Amino acid sequence: MTADQGKSATEIVGDIVGNVQDIVRAEVRLAGLELRDEALKLKQAAVLGAAAAFVALLGLGWLLYAFIQMLALAISLWAAALIVSVAALAIAGILALTAKRKIGELAAPLPKTRASVREIARWTQTHEH
Repeated sequence: MTADQGKSATEIVGDIVGNVQDIVRAEVRLAGLELRDEALKLKQAAVLGAAAAFVALLGLGWLLYAFIQMLALAISLWAAALIVSVAALAIAGILALTAKRKIGELAAPLPKTRASVREIARWTQTHEH
């Protein structure tokens, strides 16, 4: 005779509800851990990315200035500056559109939690009746 055989239906339902509550709490904890880990990775990447962007911006500024000076040898300075500025803005537009497309391709967050919740829902549906 097992311990469950002496329990009433109310006690069994209570145990099931308690187990489901424990599972939900565990899923919430898992989601929190996943989000914290991803946020830390994102923060580190953002700091490195910001530093790289700052240094690249300085270098790009000097490179564009050099192009303007080079073109100014053949045409007027204002025309050289205009040509280089338009080219730089066109490249920036292409990069911005590419970034927008890449952001749209990002995967949904919390893959482990979502998979676990789906499994719990499947199990609940098969054991309901």
